[in-house]
Amino acid sequence: MNTVNNKSVLFLIALLFQVFTAKAQSSFNRLYGTYKGSAVTETVATGGGAAFKSQKKFDVVIEKTANDTKLILKDYKLGTYTFEDIVFDNLTVTYQPENKRWKFTFNPLSGDYVNAKGTAYSLQLHGSLVGSDNYIYDNGTIEFTFEIYNKAESKTKNVYKGKNDVAAGIRSVATKNNKDIVYDLHGRRVQNPRKGLYIINGKKVLLNNK
Repeated sequence: MNTVNNKSVLFLIALLFQVFTAKAQSSFNRLYGTYKGSAVTETVATGGGAAFKSQKKFDVVIEKTANDTKLILKDYKLGTYTFEDIVFDNLTVTYQPENKRWKFTFNPLSGDYVNAKGTAYSLQLHGSLVGSDNYIYDNGTIEFTFEIYNKAESKTKNVYKGKNDVAAGIRSVATKNNKDIVYDLHGRRVQNPRKGLYIINGKKVLLNNK
């Protein structure tokens, strides 16, 4: 009798784990897309000069590739240069159900060369999260603080707040390319997708296949 009961308990635990994993994966997929917002910025010179404060508008995109999830700053301006894509790799999240939010981290930039938009120049950029209060909420809001700079003597701190623009994160196409990497909204790889909403190359796509 005890053996039967033990097997039942183990089966129940395994079933609950599968349900929880599926729900967590489904919730994680909701993080993908384009966040529209702005950052309060503060540029500080290491020589003790006065801090320069301003506000910048730019988008943040979270997308999934084959083996990685990335956070990308779109059209971010640093000094006189604008960068079309500043990519932070290895976005990792931990869900906090009591606060209905995802705490996240990503790999820092360590002197990566990034092309300046509209120029032939590539600049070395350094950047990382500041502190540990960096979150994406269930309602689609993102809040995080990061530092970025080209020269160590002049660093810019950014406090960003934005909202996931679902419409911008979904594009409608008639068919898919054979080289596209396709996942359903549960994170499962799909070989022959039919009409519906999928994650293709890290972006939400509405397929209109018949």
